[in-house]
Amino acid sequence: MCKLISQAAVLSLASFLALGILVATTVPAVACSCIEAQPMAAYAGDPDQAVFTGVVLAPDGRGVPVRVTRWFHGSSRDAIVWLSADGFGLDGASCRTTLPPAGTEWIFVAYRTETGGLGVNLCTPHAAASGAAGQAMFADAVATFGQGLVMDPVSEPPPTTPAASDGLPLALPLLIVSGLAVLPIIAGLAIVRRRGRDRLDQV
Repeated sequence: MCKLISQAAVLSLASFLALGILVATTVPAVACSCIEAQPMAAYAGDPDQAVFTGVVLAPDGRGVPVRVTRWFHGSSRDAIVWLSADGFGLDGASCRTTLPPAGTEWIFVAYRTETGGLGVNLCTPHAAASGAAGQAMFADAVATFGQGLVMDPVSEPPPTTPAASDGLPLALPLLIVSGLAVLPIIAGLAIVRRRGRDRLDQV
C-alpha cells in the first residue's frame, strides 16, 4: 500500500513539473514591439512630432539636453531641448534606447510627452548624424521639410572682468618689490652721508 502511494506521489510531482515547463514555454515574453520605420513625410502634419539635429550633452536633472543645430519640424525653436530621461536605458524590453555619447551629433524624431516635453525611445527614429542611417534620415528630412532652420551656436557666458577694486591686490606685490629695491639705495646713501660727517669731524 505504501509503495502504491509513493508511486502516485512521484507521478503527481512529475506531472506538475511538466505542466510548469509547458506554461513557461508557451507564455510569450514581454518585449518592445515597434512599427516599421516611417518616412519623414509621415511626421509632416503632426504637431506633436519634432524633427531636428543636435549635439547631445551630459544628462542633468531635467533630462538629456541637446544643443539643437537644425530644426526641420516642430512647434519649438529652442536652442537647447531636453529629452525625457525615461526613454533611455539598457532595458530594451520596455522600449528604452541607449543613451548617445555626450558631444556627438544626432538626428532625432521626437514625440511630445504628457508633460509637454520631448521624448525618444527605441521605436522613434534617431541615428548618429555621421553614420549612414543618420545621413539617410537627414536627406529625407531635407527632401520633406527643406533645409530647415540652422541654429546659431549657443554663446558661452562672457568671462568675468575684475572690478576696479580688484586691482589693489595685484598692485600690492609690485609696491612691495619696488620698496625692497629702493631700500638698499637709501641705506647706501645713509652710509655715505655718515662717513662724510665723520671726516668733517676729524678735520
